[in-house]
Amino acid sequence: MLKSFVIQIQAAADPQSTLSVSFEHVLSQLEPLPRMFIEWDGSFVWRGECHATAANEAESWQLDGMIYDHLGSVRYLELKGTCSLESWQKLISILGWPEQSLTIHRVHEGRFESPEAFASSIFH
Repeated sequence: MLKSFVIQIQAAADPQSTLSVSFEHVLSQLEPLPRMFIEWDGSFVWRGECHATAANEAESWQLDGMIYDHLGSVRYLELKGTCSLESWQKLISILGWPEQSLTIHRVHEGRFESPEAFASSIFH
């Protein structure tokens, strides 16, 4: 079963800094993804399926997100829902990872962690 989460993704170096990718670049990379619905205000819904059960049955997932920008760059991304590991990796690569250091803020837990630590706890 997929684990749900509520997070913010931001630059790791300084929580007040922006990511090295532009708002327009992120939207243009998200838009062609299968089953992606995106608004140009930065909100999006991405749905998919993965084989996550022991019986190799398909399990549906959905991410609801909002991209915030500041002075032309992405400031942070809010994200809630569930997804597959492959979709997670695709999403953070669009944000510039691994070249861009990222911090995952687990909103409900009030905890910050690396993308690797987050993936290890959610997808394994």
